Amino acid sequence: MDDCNLEQLSITPGSLSPSFHQDVLEYSSTLDSRVQSVALSLRARDAAASYSITGQGVEGKSVTLTEGVTSLIKVEVVADDGTTKKLYSLNLKRLSSSDASLSSLCAVGGYSLVPGFSHDVTSYECHVPSACQLLELSATAPDPKTVIALSSTPIPLNLGLTNIQVVSTAPDGNSKMMYSISVYRQEIPIIISTLAVLSSQLPRCSFCLSLVHIPYNTLSAGTAFKFCYECIRLLTRTNKENPIDGTPLTGDWLQYCTDVENKLSCTKVGPISPLTEPVCMSELTSKWMSKREGLKSEQTDICKSCSKKIPSQDIEIHELYICSSKYPPKSLEHNIQVQAWQKQLCSFLTDTESSEFISAAKQQEQLYLESLPTVYNDSYKYAAGSSPLATIQLAASLYASAVKTKPKSWEAHMGLGRVMEERFYAGDVFGLKVGTIAKSVEDEDDDEGVGAGVIKEAVESGKQEEFEGLCRQIGVGPDAPLALQLKAVEQEYQSLKESGKQSEAEYVQSLYGWKSKHSHRAGGSKVGFSDEGPLGKARIKYTDAVSIAPGEHGPRFRLGRLLLDLGDAESAIVHLQTALSAKPLHQETRFCLGIAWLRAGPVDLLKQAARLVIEGITQVLLTEADRECSSPLPAPLSPPSLHCDIFPCWHTSITLIRSCMDLSVYLSASPTPDAPSSETCLLWGSYLASRAMQRILSRKETYTSMMWSLLETHSLLLNSLIQSNAARDTVFMRCQQLTGLLSVCGLEASSSLADIKLKTSQQAAIMRPCSTQVLGMLGDAQLGKSDTDTDRQTALLSQAELSFRAALECIGKSFGNKEPPSFLEKQDWWVDRKKEEAAKLQSKSVSAGKSTIGLVKPAVGRGAGSVSSKTTTGVPRPGPKASTKVPIKPSAGATKPVPTQTKTTTNKQQQPVSKPGVKNVATLGQLKTTGSTAKPQATAPSHVTVIPTEPANEEIKIEEIPTAPINAKTYHPFLGLARVLSRQNNSDTLQETKSMYSQAIELCPGLHDAYIELADLLIKNSPLEAVDVYLKYPFPDTPTFDDAYLYGEIVRILLKEGQYDDVRLVPNMIHLGKIMGIGMLEKYVKILEDKFKTKALMQVYAGVHGKDVEDPGLVQFFRFKCWI
Repeated sequence: MDDCNLEQLSITPGSLSPSFHQDVLEYSSTLDSRVQSVALSLRARDAAASYSITGQGVEGKSVTLTEGVTSLIKVEVVADDGTTKKLYSLNLKRLSSSDASLSSLCAVGGYSLVPGFSHDVTSYECHVPSACQLLELSATAPDPKTVIALSSTPIPLNLGLTNIQVVSTAPDGNSKMMYSISVYRQEIPIIISTLAVLSSQLPRCSFCLSLVHIPYNTLSAGTAFKFCYECIRLLTRTNKENPIDGTPLTGDWLQYCTDVENKLSCTKVGPISPLTEPVCMSELTSKWMSKREGLKSEQTDICKSCSKKIPSQDIEIHELYICSSKYPPKSLEHNIQVQAWQKQLCSFLTDTESSEFISAAKQQEQLYLESLPTVYNDSYKYAAGSSPLATIQLAASLYASAVKTKPKSWEAHMGLGRVMEERFYAGDVFGLKVGTIAKSVEDEDDDEGVGAGVIKEAVESGKQEEFEGLCRQIGVGPDAPLALQLKAVEQEYQSLKESGKQSEAEYVQSLYGWKSKHSHRAGGSKVGFSDEGPLGKARIKYTDAVSIAPGEHGPRFRLGRLLLDLGDAESAIVHLQTALSAKPLHQETRFCLGIAWLRAGPVDLLKQAARLVIEGITQVLLTEADRECSSPLPAPLSPPSLHCDIFPCWHTSITLIRSCMDLSVYLSASPTPDAPSSETCLLWGSYLASRAMQRILSRKETYTSMMWSLLETHSLLLNSLIQSNAARDTVFMRCQQLTGLLSVCGLEASSSLADIKLKTSQQAAIMRPCSTQVLGMLGDAQLGKSDTDTDRQTALLSQAELSFRAALECIGKSFGNKEPPSFLEKQDWWVDRKKEEAAKLQSKSVSAGKSTIGLVKPAVGRGAGSVSSKTTTGVPRPGPKASTKVPIKPSAGATKPVPTQTKTTTNKQQQPVSKPGVKNVATLGQLKTTGSTAKPQATAPSHVTVIPTEPANEEIKIEEIPTAPINAKTYHPFLGLARVLSRQNNSDTLQETKSMYSQAIELCPGLHDAYIELADLLIKNSPLEAVDVYLKYPFPDTPTFDDAYLYGEIVRILLKEGQYDDVRLVPNMIHLGKIMGIGMLEKYVKILEDKFKTKALMQVYAGVHGKDVEDPGLVQFFRFKCWI
């Protein structure tokens, strides 16, 4: 009586989805565009029940379908009792003959499309591993008459980016849809690509120097300079300047090098060991990985003294330096003290077992790792309590409570050290913020405790936000140069003071003072590297753990590794040797000990040290190669465990990067069979440094150290080219790359950077003395050096003037001319160079006059070398030359040997001691800038690292290049000469200075700085002429905060000069108000009110709000203000 179910429901033609079931009420079906109607077939289970069919196009049991429309058909079944009912719904879609959409699109093999497929989304990305040579796609359309055009499948993939188009044509033959898939293939592992680059002339990235991956170039720099896609993104993330020539990047400045990508993928290289035949680059990864034997399983022996398994190759050094039976662990003379910050961390009751605290702390560590950023984001912020800092802070409290509960637990002390070390990297690498606080925990004050540190962070962050807000109000964006910000704030202070607003002026003055001091402090020593910072606290707790358990591997390894990371290789050796005696097969310990020995170990251990370092680096690179060949996605930002547990093998380890450089210096002096070349090691280091910087979210100490390492690598490779008499074009290109990198590296201006830029520019000028671009680079370098060398400022400005005049002299001429311009020949360094060459030729010396380049770097970063004032034995490395004294082998039972040291005095210059087969390391005095005005320099102090260089043995001959292009007329030399003349402050050259600025503006109308500098030159004597300069700027339709500065200057000058009726005043006040808000105009409104310029005020208010002066709402406001 109450049965209202259907027993059958179907359509002809077609089928329903899902299959019919009496309890399923919703069905759908997609039908061919040729199907004009369908017939319903249905039967009620109860013969006494009735049903009715309703919907669009329904005629009985037939449904007429409209093309491209989904018809909703409803079938209502009524039971025999007349009240029980059930409604079945059918969505019948007749495809349109003009519909070309797909119903599915996927990559075969488990590779995902991003975003997930949808028929109306036409652009996708797909990431595949490096070993994936071919990709198969599967595409289907709902209408079988739709034609799908796809190139041969599987599709051969390029080395980096492959763009695939899938075109579907609708049944009508006219309508089409194109689905685009950008397939990103993981780059060839560096351990393979380096072999290919060195064996063939393959295109390299101008930044990381490795095989270019997804090649791009900047339109203004030309096709000769190519960058990996991720590298150019890194360089232009915050600095929108061309990394080669410094020109502003505007419009569509980035260009994908399709031809380079396609050609590179088809290039054959080799044979590359272990391959025996040449191979196509596209197949290189898969074939090399299939043939390599990998790291051979280490043969082990049993030490007869300590009965431990040790690598067979380590037998001798184990017995002489490491064996625990001969050198049992020595206890440290160290008193464990409860630090003030440690007391404040103890926030839990101590009636809980220490092991329970440690277990809970490890859970918090895991939560911390899970909450770390996984993708790059400049503004990662967390709500209060949800930041990874909160979880690592809780872990620290738990470990501190465990220490309080059980003071002799080395696990608790070591755990607290681990999380304190991680707090440094949380801020330094990830830039983590608490709420809206953009401050790292590394700045917390030890005496005030953790809570006080967070308060201090909030205060510092608040001041920064106030300073940025003030800059916006006065028309200077937060990204503007610091000097420009401070200058604008100072002008605001003077303006407020002149207006009698004393309290506001004092507030602005306080912000100016805070920012000025803060900027100077940022360039000094880092608190993270003292006992007051997280790393210092970690060192204390590791030392506590070692004093409790001197024979345990964990505390010894972590303390030795941290000391090595901080640059104290000498102290690290003792702990790492003890750690290795506990675990002779531990790969990371062997790696770290090899690095420490290479930096500060005995001379007779250098070869073994190099072997350990080679094994460690190779293991890291092969592990990365395995990941790149199996994973479709790049390495994640967040580590798999705390940094201290995976250093030096994690990609942000500066110790890993610098070990490549240490090894390179050693191998250049002592080439070893079956070892990588010195150049290979440098290429490894530059690659690892560049990739690390791409994954670091905060540009603090770790990022700075990575950039310094990259600069050193560029410098060493450039010197290598010079020494090997490489082709002039190659050397010249490297000079351009290094000079450009120095300009956009983002490091704080220093004498070290100025020195290397000047030397590089001089080398480029020797190679291309008639190139306008090179001469402009030289002038910039001399100008920059004048800012850091006040003693030689006048001489350097004169040299810069000659360089820029030489650049102007060469405009319109071939840069391949043989004769250098007269202004270059007048420069002191050029004259001295020519005299030296003539003297050498006259004395028939084989020494050449080729100049070399050395990077002088403050060794303030982690892993920058020993912090000891002693001269250590070992590999040639930055600092004074190592002694060659060989330590006497110890007898059984003797104290474990440590590196032999030689005392040095700090007030006298010492001559480096030569070691057979090893090049001398240049001192800072030997690397003085070329030029007769240079003063003798003292020996490099212990905090300065100097990269060794050596003069070439052949004179550089300048040969004319018949096909060289003509030097184009660009703004650069005009602007450079104008800046030099303005700094010389000579009234006789004022007109020429104005002319140079004007020509620079004419050649590059969008150059903000040129307008500002020219106006500053005029504002003292001709303020209204400065307004005319600002008004020449081509303001865009949508002005930016940078444009607001120009508008603000125009308004400020006009009002200061009493030009209240100037027709230019109102329009510029309107533009300023639209960008910065009406509140920005408050002080200017007050001035105009005092002068009764009510008409102008009404026009300004109406213009800012985009209304007419007669607007009723505004009229009421004007009456309120008594303006009408």
